[in-house]
Amino acid sequence: MSNIPSNIKFLRKKKGLTQQQFADELGIKRSLVGAYEEERADPKYDLLKKIALFFDVSIDDFINDEIDEKWVPKAKGNP
Repeated sequence: MSNIPSNIKFLRKKKGLTQQQFADELGIKRSLVGAYEEERADPKYDLLKKIALFFDVSIDDFINDEIDEKWVPKAKGNP
Protein backbone atom coordinates (compact mmCIF):
# COMPACT_ATOMS: atom_id res chain seq x y z
CA MET A 1 0.00 0.00 0.00
CA SER A 2 1.25 3.45 -0.91
CA ASN A 3 1.59 6.36 1.49
CA ILE A 4 0.75 8.84 -1.27
CA PRO A 5 -2.99 9.25 -0.53
CA SER A 6 -2.57 9.92 3.19
CA ASN A 7 0.48 12.12 2.58
CA ILE A 8 -1.36 14.30 0.07
CA LYS A 9 -4.29 14.73 2.44
CA PHE A 10 -2.13 15.43 5.51
CA LEU A 11 0.16 17.94 3.78
CA ARG A 12 -2.73 19.67 2.00
CA LYS A 13 -4.61 20.13 5.27
CA LYS A 14 -1.44 21.22 7.07
CA LYS A 15 -1.12 24.06 4.54
CA GLY A 16 -4.77 24.92 5.17
CA LEU A 17 -5.84 24.22 1.60
CA THR A 18 -9.14 22.84 0.40
CA GLN A 19 -9.09 20.21 -2.32
CA GLN A 20 -10.15 22.92 -4.78
CA GLN A 21 -7.37 25.31 -3.74
CA PHE A 22 -4.80 22.53 -4.00
CA ALA A 23 -6.15 21.47 -7.40
CA ASP A 24 -5.90 25.08 -8.60
CA GLU A 25 -2.25 25.24 -7.45
CA LEU A 26 -1.48 22.09 -9.46
CA GLY A 27 -3.62 22.95 -12.47
CA ILE A 28 -5.83 19.85 -12.13
CA LYS A 29 -9.49 19.17 -11.33
CA ARG A 30 -10.68 18.98 -7.72
CA SER A 31 -12.17 15.56 -8.37
CA LEU A 32 -8.71 14.26 -9.21
CA VAL A 33 -7.36 15.42 -5.83
CA GLY A 34 -10.23 13.54 -4.18
CA ALA A 35 -9.45 10.45 -6.24
CA TYR A 36 -5.81 10.57 -5.13
CA GLU A 37 -6.72 11.02 -1.47
CA GLU A 38 -9.29 8.19 -1.60
CA GLU A 39 -6.92 5.77 -3.41
CA ARG A 40 -9.10 5.65 -6.53
CA ALA A 41 -6.26 6.93 -8.72
CA ASP A 42 -2.50 7.41 -8.58
CA PRO A 43 -0.79 10.59 -9.73
CA LYS A 44 1.43 10.22 -12.79
CA TYR A 45 5.14 10.71 -12.21
CA ASP A 46 5.28 14.30 -13.55
CA LEU A 47 2.45 15.36 -11.24
CA LEU A 48 3.99 13.45 -8.34
CA LYS A 49 7.18 15.50 -8.81
CA LYS A 50 5.14 18.70 -8.85
CA ILE A 51 3.29 17.70 -5.64
CA ALA A 52 6.52 16.80 -3.83
CA LEU A 53 8.09 20.10 -4.91
CA PHE A 54 4.99 22.03 -3.80
CA PHE A 55 5.25 20.51 -0.32
CA ASP A 56 9.09 20.69 -0.29
CA VAL A 57 9.39 16.94 0.30
CA SER A 58 11.60 14.51 -1.59
CA ILE A 59 9.76 12.11 -3.88
CA ASP A 60 11.36 9.22 -2.01
CA ASP A 61 10.06 10.45 1.35
CA PHE A 62 6.68 11.29 -0.15
CA ILE A 63 6.21 7.77 -1.53
CA ASN A 64 7.90 5.67 1.14
CA ASP A 65 7.34 7.51 4.43
CA GLU A 66 4.13 8.10 6.32
CA ILE A 67 4.15 11.85 6.70
CA ASP A 68 2.35 13.02 9.82
CA GLU A 69 2.98 15.25 12.83
CA LYS A 70 5.80 12.93 14.03
CA TRP A 71 7.57 12.69 10.64
CA VAL A 72 11.11 14.05 10.34
CA PRO A 73 12.63 14.44 6.86
CA LYS A 74 15.80 12.49 6.15
CA ALA A 75 18.96 14.55 5.90
CA LYS A 76 19.87 15.27 2.29
CA GLY A 77 22.71 13.19 0.95
CA ASN A 78 22.20 10.31 3.38
CA PRO A 79 20.96 6.92 2.16
